[in-house]
Amino acid sequence: MSRVKDILKIRMNKLNESTDLYELVKTGGHGKIPTFVEGLILSSLLIEEIKQDLPNEYSVMRGQAIKDNGELSKEIDAIIFSGKPYYEWQNIGYAIIPSKQIRAALEVNTWFGSGVSKQDEYKDLYEQLKPFSPEVFLFCFHDDVSDAKINEHKTMLKSFGYKDVFILKRDDTLLENDWYRFVQTIRQL
Repeated sequence: MSRVKDILKIRMNKLNESTDLYELVKTGGHGKIPTFVEGLILSSLLIEEIKQDLPNEYSVMRGQAIKDNGELSKEIDAIIFSGKPYYEWQNIGYAIIPSKQIRAALEVNTWFGSGVSKQDEYKDLYEQLKPFSPEVFLFCFHDDVSDAKINEHKTMLKSFGYKDVFILKRDDTLLENDWYRFVQTIRQL
């Protein structure tokens, strides 16, 4: 294994450990973390990883896209863009980004999931993001279905228009190839 892959594997394991620590907190007794906070934590972890590989001409933040006509997108977990945000709340890492500056939108989910309702949800999500971004990606932290099912679902999601779909972990197995492909995709933007 090359030095680069060694480093990427260390980063992948660190990201996984961060999500494992989060799982311990999330499942503890009365103080369950609200779903929206869960999303903030996971997308923030991924944004920090993206920053390490993003070409210099781009930035990444959580926020919303805005078209020239003033139309706002839904919240986007990670927006990769050039130039400066239209408006930025630095204290919370959230920005309004002109859609013409957006290179890619990344939706981050805890679980990949399966079933018709989840497929419909992913299709609707893509339809909402596509008018604001030339490329839309999906990154999921966990899944518990077979490799064949994962590949079937990825193919279906790509047929909706997603540029690519990445999964960090299936059951207790880290999916190194998805991680390497993710990092390579970010580097080639």
